[in-house]
Amino acid sequence: MNKKIIAYVLIGLGILDLIIWAANGFTFGWLELIVGVNVLSKYGAWLMIFYGFWMFKKEKAKEQSEVDEMGYTQNDLAKIIGLKSRASEILNRKRPLTLEMIRNLHEKMNIPTHVLIQAY
Repeated sequence: MNKKIIAYVLIGLGILDLIIWAANGFTFGWLELIVGVNVLSKYGAWLMIFYGFWMFKKEKAKEQSEVDEMGYTQNDLAKIIGLKSRASEILNRKRPLTLEMIRNLHEKMNIPTHVLIQAY
């Protein structure tokens, strides 16, 4: 499973626990219902939120370092693709690569096509 998804789930569950905890007059949240420990209920939500954000930041840095290792910048990608905004969308995985982009990246940056066609 993608670690970014796990991070989102942890953040969401932590926020949900805080909402339930506040709605019940700060007496218990869903964590307490599961494990029966009030201390965990009070601080567990904050720990989940903190860990989720930490995990998300770590994954984002890992992705950026992979691009940096290749020695290419967003501007280099923009020159091949055409638009800097489109390059940003691709690097942030908001837009998939087209067949033409894959061909250009393979020819100009020597990136193997099997890497470029993987789903993300």
